[in-house]
Amino acid sequence: MSGGGAARAGLDGVLARAAARPRRIAFAECGDARTLDAVRALLDRRVVRPVLVLGADATERPDDATLAALVAAGAEPVETRDPAVHARVAARLLERRAAKGLGAD
Repeated sequence: MSGGGAARAGLDGVLARAAARPRRIAFAECGDARTLDAVRALLDRRVVRPVLVLGADATERPDDATLAALVAAGAEPVETRDPAVHARVAARLLERRAAKGLGAD
């Protein structure tokens, strides 16, 4: 087997193991075509569960049709304009970083 074939076989093994236990990976900058291309590729391979972090303005989010297609394919949207999301993220951050001295003030 050539070096390229061995590398491909190794990658196939990694992808198969990843697909068996898909992890969530968050993607910001969802208004960027490169980000959306990466999300589509990962959805096609079914190796992760992409989380789309939707920004506050139009430059930070895909158009409605693209978003609907990605969600239908299995992506999970997180709406940063939602006050409940802000509260959950802040609480989790403080919880996880308290030991390093991060506080609410």
